[in-house]
Amino acid sequence: MSVSLNTITTQHHKQPIIVVHGTPGIGKTYFAAGAEAPIFIPTEAGLGSLVVPAFPCAATFQDVSDSIDALMTEQHDYKTLVIDTLSSLEPLIWKAIAKREKFPTIERMPFAGGYKMAVGAWRNLFNQLDDLAKAKDMRIVLIAHSEITQYKAPDVEVYDRFQIKLHKLAMQLIHERADVIAFANTKVSVTQEGMGFSTQKKATGTSRTLSLVEKPAFIAKNRYAMPEQVDFEWNAFAQHLPNNI
Repeated sequence: MSVSLNTITTQHHKQPIIVVHGTPGIGKTYFAAGAEAPIFIPTEAGLGSLVVPAFPCAATFQDVSDSIDALMTEQHDYKTLVIDTLSSLEPLIWKAIAKREKFPTIERMPFAGGYKMAVGAWRNLFNQLDDLAKAKDMRIVLIAHSEITQYKAPDVEVYDRFQIKLHKLAMQLIHERADVIAFANTKVSVTQEGMGFSTQKKATGTSRTLSLVEKPAFIAKNRYAMPEQVDFEWNAFAQHLPNNI
């Protein structure tokens, strides 16, 4: 095949795939509900009293896939798809793999083969989401829980950090495929009162923040040269996405 400068094209614009993980009860679902024209695929009872368009709570992995297909093939005005949460979606994937391979649970499959197969299911899901983002110009927001795990880096001592609450193989793939991974947490301000033996440290205020650049304490990333940290509010975050989309 011959190649010339005439074959060069600009990169096709695609809405981002955004993963938001954070501590329990910090408001991840409420944050995602602030996006433009959202529709939720819930995999757990996380919506509470929040009134937003949503599919019925997914009982199987196929339910999630079918809901994405409906958004792909039917006419609608939704601009944002929210899956709430990946952490509750993962057991549905495991159950589907075990059923397909005729094992009672994924843990019973030899040589951790089920978890490797689950990566294939995650990859297919992200391919679906990419297709939806391109075909319908929808942004994708994926909510996940955080957990504190030990991180073993080759050049420092083992330390704890917040990671996405998923199997390590799934987390590796999601870290690769997501355009943004944002960590939501509460920032505590501490002041020191008194002197000497009577010195006391007191928390004087808290604020919710969204971190967009990875630090030793947590997983995060972005492809868009976004700031390290913004207020945990959709508009404060979205203004730093490319073309303010």
